[in-house]
Amino acid sequence: TLLSVGTGAIGNGLASNDPIALYAPDGTLIDSFSYPFNPGNGTSVELSDLAGGDLQQDWIACPCGASPGTDGCEEELLPEDFENLVINEVMANPLDEATGEYIEIFNAGSSDVDVSGLLVSDGDAMDTIEGFQGGDTLIPAGGFGLVLDRDYAGQYAIAPGTTLLSVGTGAIGNGLASNDPIALYAPDGTLIDSFSYPFNPGNGISVEKMDPSGGDLESNWIASPCDENNEDLNTGSSPGGVNCSLVSDDFYGLEDEALIQALYSQVEGHDGLGYTEARQVMFSQIDNHDGQVECVYTGFTMTTSTIPDPGIMNTEHTWAQSWGADTWPARTDLHHLFPTTNSSNSIRGSLEFGDVIYPDWQYGGSKRGMDAQGKQVFEPRDEQKGDTARAVFYFSVRYQMDIPDKMEQDLKNWNHSDPPDQKEKERNNAIDAIQHNRNPFVDHPELVDRIADF
Repeated sequence: TLLSVGTGAIGNGLASNDPIALYAPDGTLIDSFSYPFNPGNGTSVELSDLAGGDLQQDWIACPCGASPGTDGCEEELLPEDFENLVINEVMANPLDEATGEYIEIFNAGSSDVDVSGLLVSDGDAMDTIEGFQGGDTLIPAGGFGLVLDRDYAGQYAIAPGTTLLSVGTGAIGNGLASNDPIALYAPDGTLIDSFSYPFNPGNGISVEKMDPSGGDLESNWIASPCDENNEDLNTGSSPGGVNCSLVSDDFYGLEDEALIQALYSQVEGHDGLGYTEARQVMFSQIDNHDGQVECVYTGFTMTTSTIPDPGIMNTEHTWAQSWGADTWPARTDLHHLFPTTNSSNSIRGSLEFGDVIYPDWQYGGSKRGMDAQGKQVFEPRDEQKGDTARAVFYFSVRYQMDIPDKMEQDLKNWNHSDPPDQKEKERNNAIDAIQHNRNPFVDHPELVDRIADF
């Protein structure tokens, strides 16, 4: 049955990050698509299980590109040689865009695999893999292959034994971008593996799999935590080597409640401040940069060296006081306090955080309005989303309080889309110097994805 809408375009013209909702004429929600991602140009997102509901794990990139009017596509069987090849790491945002991009392929099988002639796509172009500078194309069992720019300039410390590869066109794909999905294909076009959840991890930082055997799940992709100060070969990447999330993690092997308790043991018992002292420290030190304090929701700035007029700018409790942050030391915990204008603070109130679909207020990039389920929520501007998410996750662990399910999922998405920048890391350091505990999710944002339910 072919249908249409009265306005011409569907919605405001669909984008790959648009959630979709279907309503009855009286406004009752019928069904939704709440977990959008970019599957690549000309590829649809489809349910792998029609009876499974709107669950993130059931939405996949269509294996055949698109299947309008049918139940969906069945995956083709791969040749045995290729079925154990895994896209393990992607560097799409290198410090040198002309020479530093790469895609790492891990051979998880027990036999060597020749990858000559395999195809790699960034959603814009398809390239054929060949040996770098005419070299070998055999990835040994348990080893790594690294698809490099043909003009690679030697800027990485690449683990010994790595098979160096390239593509015939020079640049990988159309030149990798941080929002490009990546796919690896057999010569006959059969999909081998994919990277379907691209995000910007920061300049010079790769996106890596926490678990090479964990599949192409959003929760399995993180910003590389590699750091030369921790004796890693590189800072921000691990080309040709075991991913740093597997080897530099103080919480290796811990998940869910066991991880929560291990984190709690690190963050509890901090040196709490009085409320006036906490606000003075925040406005004069923590969030004061050259005499200027910026509202995290609107971008408004003011000159101050002390607690300002609350009618202009005041203190946002990211975990609302009415949710349980109204007593000491939670009320004064700097990890979830931020400067905001009086008006944006009042607009947010004690609303849950979430993705706004129908805004009734917006300013400076932040919004208030209805989400896809018809609930009023507050959405911070993009550069604050990850900071807000990690503050909420910290508070949940530190004070042993639950996060509502839908809000938790949106916050996890924000943790990916807005990873910690230098400013947030320096804020974490400054707070640690004062109250003597850290937000572990700023140090290791990948830990969020190892907790199924906060």
